[in-house]
Amino acid sequence: MEKNVYEFKAGDFSVRYSLRYKGTLRYFDQYLRKTDSLSSDIEVSDEYIDECNRLIFKNENKRSYQEFSALMVSTGNHLLAYQRALFHGAALLWNDQAWIFTAPSGTGKTTQLLHWNEILKDEMTIINGDKPLLECRDDGSVYVYSSPWRGKEKYGTPGIIAPLAGIILLQQGQQNIIQRMKPEDAVIPLFTEFVSYPQNTDQIKNQADILTRILSAVPVWKLINRGDQESALLTLNTVRNSL
Repeated sequence: MEKNVYEFKAGDFSVRYSLRYKGTLRYFDQYLRKTDSLSSDIEVSDEYIDECNRLIFKNENKRSYQEFSALMVSTGNHLLAYQRALFHGAALLWNDQAWIFTAPSGTGKTTQLLHWNEILKDEMTIINGDKPLLECRDDGSVYVYSSPWRGKEKYGTPGIIAPLAGIILLQQGQQNIIQRMKPEDAVIPLFTEFVSYPQNTDQIKNQADILTRILSAVPVWKLINRGDQESALLTLNTVRNSL
C-alpha cells in the first residue's frame, strides 16, 4: 500500500508524517506539504491512536482528529532528541521577539493573548495559540515556531520564527500581581507544560535538559490575575521595562 508522506518544516528542521486517514490532512491546514519521500519519521498505529484517545483525548470521536491528536503526542516525544519541544502555551510576536503565556488548560492563556492583541493591535502577531514549537540553539538562545496544533480557535501564523524573550506563567486570582520567578521555582510548573509523554529515561533527560536551557535563556514571570485588560497592561508594562 502506497504511503502518503507529508512534511512539516520549522526553519531548517523538518518532520515527515505518514497519515493513515484521508481526513487527517485538513487539520494540518497550511502546515504540511506533500513529499515524494517513501519514508516517514512519524507514523502512528491504530493501537497507539486508541491508547492516546483513551488516556488523553477522551472527548474526541472523529478518527481523523484522533490521529491528528496522536501525531501531536508522538511529535512531542520525537522532538526531544533534537533539542526541540512542543510546549503548551499561547505564543505571540511583539517587538521582534516571542512571548509565551502558559498555564493548565482553562486558566486564561487565550484571554491574555486577546487582551494583548486589543492593546497592541498591529504591533503584535499571534505565532501559535496553543502549542508552539521551541528550539534550543547552540548559542544558548531559544526560538519559537508556529506548529499545526493551534487549539480550537486555530490562532496562529505559519512560518513565523522568533527568539523567545520571556514566559508568563498564569494563575487565576482576585487581584492582579506579577513577579519574576526564580528558575528553580519555575521548574515543576513548566516541566508539566511540555507536550510529551516520555517513554524512556532518555526522553525524560532530554526534556529536563531543554527546560534547563530555557530557564537559562529567558526570564519567567508569574501572573496572578483576574483575566481583565488591566492584568494584560500590568504584564505588558512589566516585560517592557525588562527589555
